Amino acid sequence: MMNVRNEHEALAKGGEDTFGSGLADVDEVHAWRFDRFEFDVRRGELRGLEGAPIPLRPKAEALLRRFLAKPGQLLGKDELMAALWPSAVVTDDSLVQCVGDLRVALGDSGQRMIRTVSRRGYRFESAVEPLTGEASPAANLAPVEGDVARPKPNPAVHRDGSARSARRWRHVPIVILVAAGILVVVVLASSRLRPIGIDQELVRRHTIAVMPFASPADDPAVRASARQLADAIAAEITAHINMRGIGTGATAAFDEPMVPLARISKELKAFYVVSGRATALATGGYAVDVQVVATANGSVLWSEHFEVGDGAGALTGSEVAQQVTSALRGRLFEIDSHRAMEQGHEPDGADLTMLGWHALDLRRSPDEMRRAHAWLQQALQKDPESVTALNGFAATTLASQLPGLPLSAAERIEAERAVDHAIQLAPNDSTAAMLWGNVQVLNGRPDLALPAFEKAIRIVPSFPNGHVLRAQALVLLGRTGEVNAEVDRAVRLAVAGRDSPRISSAYLSAAEAALMRGDDAEAHRFAELSIAERPSNAIAHGVLAAGDALIGRSSRAAVEMAEFKRLWPDATVARFDELRPSTNPAFVAQRARLYDGLRKAGLPER
Repeated sequence: MMNVRNEHEALAKGGEDTFGSGLADVDEVHAWRFDRFEFDVRRGELRGLEGAPIPLRPKAEALLRRFLAKPGQLLGKDELMAALWPSAVVTDDSLVQCVGDLRVALGDSGQRMIRTVSRRGYRFESAVEPLTGEASPAANLAPVEGDVARPKPNPAVHRDGSARSARRWRHVPIVILVAAGILVVVVLASSRLRPIGIDQELVRRHTIAVMPFASPADDPAVRASARQLADAIAAEITAHINMRGIGTGATAAFDEPMVPLARISKELKAFYVVSGRATALATGGYAVDVQVVATANGSVLWSEHFEVGDGAGALTGSEVAQQVTSALRGRLFEIDSHRAMEQGHEPDGADLTMLGWHALDLRRSPDEMRRAHAWLQQALQKDPESVTALNGFAATTLASQLPGLPLSAAERIEAERAVDHAIQLAPNDSTAAMLWGNVQVLNGRPDLALPAFEKAIRIVPSFPNGHVLRAQALVLLGRTGEVNAEVDRAVRLAVAGRDSPRISSAYLSAAEAALMRGDDAEAHRFAELSIAERPSNAIAHGVLAAGDALIGRSSRAAVEMAEFKRLWPDATVARFDELRPSTNPAFVAQRARLYDGLRKAGLPER
């Protein structure tokens, strides 16, 4: 059995035993060039734009070596797991996580380079160029020890010193130029025949350069923390499937007193820039002011002040990165949707996808939800393999289950198929994981849904919906004492992204949990907060009516119950219960108090 050292040496060497046949003799390859990257085989270093190094975990590096040695070939899951973990027994999840790590490093959220082949394995789609030898421009004149430097023989010159061989090849440059011209025409024509996929186009539009944050020159601790925060923001941005962050390794070259937006747009292909300024706090830690600007016109899209440290009310650097990313996501949805609706603009697949997601996020009316569903359906007709469009299509289907309007069997199957397809294409996508969990909730299995929501949070901690859904699952499992902590996280992120529907949903979970465990004052407070964020939240009015009825506020309970019935005219206790398909014993015992309050407030049983 191969030990760890032998495994590392085999991977580093990249010989036939490890990789099989490749594009070149791998013993002669010193680097691989692909897309906008170069991987130094001997140094084990991945470099991006401007030669900036990109850190890789050991297993991700080993996986990249295998992909680069066999571009275009299907590498089976069993083959990869045996190669990466020769001395350990691991599950598919380990491989999925490793592929996810590599995709994050490459900014490959849309599977442009690493393609998942359903139930079989992975294929590296990018063209790969092996770089052999390490000759410098002066290599032909390099002296050999004990010899005098002299040029190497020119094979184009005949041995008798004549130029007959050279004359024989005088037309070769012309032939090469003609062939190159034909090749360019063929490539351009084929690129027009293959439209850019929706996910790749969204990543292009949502490329965001994160500048090194300004900080005091005489405070190395703040400077280091500010640099780490900037890179954390870039990494958090890239974790989203339709966004790409460029970290300080690449943007440091553009760090000037006035950020050169035009150069960043041209050279880094970034549409937005995140910049900031950090200063030390007297109480410890540091304060940072962050802003996001558009490279096209320098307009400020968003700005915020944060205090980072260990003191009361202070945030951690990772929490700041999550809030910045959540705010960015919300603003990009607004900007893209506004652009797509401009007069005279013909929406493409990416426009339709963002229109659908923006309407889904707002959830203002059933009619708007139907429009969102139609937009995403049109997007999938243009690109059936778009993970973002598939997720949105499934989400709009599931979200149509409004009070009194349960999903039909056909709608549920339609949503499940879209979720399954998205997971096959992107097993490590956070939104697909959340949607899979939603399907399990509908099937009455919150115990299966909870791990899916937790996986989604691990992948993209900055998306508030993951925390909202985890809070709802905890309620359905009777774990009401854990709900408030999750609600706090969800609200912080949703406030940064101005996401009122999710703030309302988070507060509603907190209100239900409080009422179920007997804390009426807290239930009342959270229900009012939920209604303040979204007055049309029917369930929040119902919970508030139930709480008032339980503590004897009959007149207030009647007012809230009247509003609840206006928003949900055919509501009953039985239909209220249909929205919570959980048979968990703890939940069943705790929900009795909520339902008793609804009955006392005047809600009929059936």
